[in-house]
Amino acid sequence: MNVVFMGFVVMTMAFLYASGEIKKDASTGQGSVEFNETLQYMMTYTLFGMLWGLQFIAGVGLMTTAGSIASYYWQRDDMPRSPIKTAIKRTWRYHVGSIALGSFIVAVVQFVRLILEYINRKTKNAQEGSAVLKYFMCVLYTGPIRPRSRGERRSLWTFAGVSLRPRLAFNTRPRRLSTPPDAYELHPDITLYGTTSRCCARYCMWYLERVLKYINRNAYILVAVKGYSFCFSAISAVKLLILNAMRVATVNVIGDFLTALGKLVVAGTCTFIGFLYLDQDQYTDPTSDSYISSPVLPLIFIALIAFFLADIFLGLYEMAIDTILLSFCEDCGTANGPNFAPPLLMSALGKSLPAKKGKKVKPAYDDDDD
Repeated sequence: MNVVFMGFVVMTMAFLYASGEIKKDASTGQGSVEFNETLQYMMTYTLFGMLWGLQFIAGVGLMTTAGSIASYYWQRDDMPRSPIKTAIKRTWRYHVGSIALGSFIVAVVQFVRLILEYINRKTKNAQEGSAVLKYFMCVLYTGPIRPRSRGERRSLWTFAGVSLRPRLAFNTRPRRLSTPPDAYELHPDITLYGTTSRCCARYCMWYLERVLKYINRNAYILVAVKGYSFCFSAISAVKLLILNAMRVATVNVIGDFLTALGKLVVAGTCTFIGFLYLDQDQYTDPTSDSYISSPVLPLIFIALIAFFLADIFLGLYEMAIDTILLSFCEDCGTANGPNFAPPLLMSALGKSLPAKKGKKVKPAYDDDDD
């Protein structure tokens, strides 16, 4: 679906671009395409529609996956014959509005990021002459600085998560800096030390997008499981994640490790098989029509494609883990809960079966095994 949608967007943008007016500069002889205000608005509208559409398609996939997997947790004794078909029908009939709202919020943030990127590129020269604009747009990772009298040293002002490594010519012996702050200035060759300047607003918007995507993911799960509205599901999902922070963190770390290991194993296995295939005589004989001088480039393509496909398929397992975990957290909040969790899951997450009068109560779905 993404391929079809992107094909439509590319055709639309190509049509709009071709609708521009071609003008030639008489002095340089170079031609350029100019767009009137209507075409500019239409291109902006199409760009935002592309962002919204991509997020909407992704949301439909997430909610459909969550709905089909949740039926296993909550309806094991009475599962529908076709849970995927039922989840698709339920998603398109009841939850399209929730997906549209969640995808719209993320699309707005992505659109703002693109605007900030455009402004940052257009104001590069202006930022050099305006300290206020430069401060607003960028936050410099303060690195090597130049004191007035005691030799260059590392700055006390560093950005979280950034390791600044000055050259060996610097005095690396740790000492307490007593020089007043106004005695320091930014090193003119700061870019040579691997430090960078990043747009503060763009950086914050990137974090906001990641947070919103994570909240949307869990909100879609609750919408598919309980049928709540999007806003109520988002608030409930955040509450469940906070109340079960340790449990969620543990499962996520283990799940991320296993999925990452699976991707590497799939990519490595496919690459190894490709190497064995390319090691045949028809590919190693210089006189053969299928001779390959070096298998490095084909193996790189094989590894990338295998990793990409593994990422797509294992993404379903990640969604399954999140759905089961959030369903379990929701089940724990019910009366005498959890009431629907399988015993193996309860033991793995440190929960015991609910007991009554000293005896364990068997869940309803276990009656079929008798």
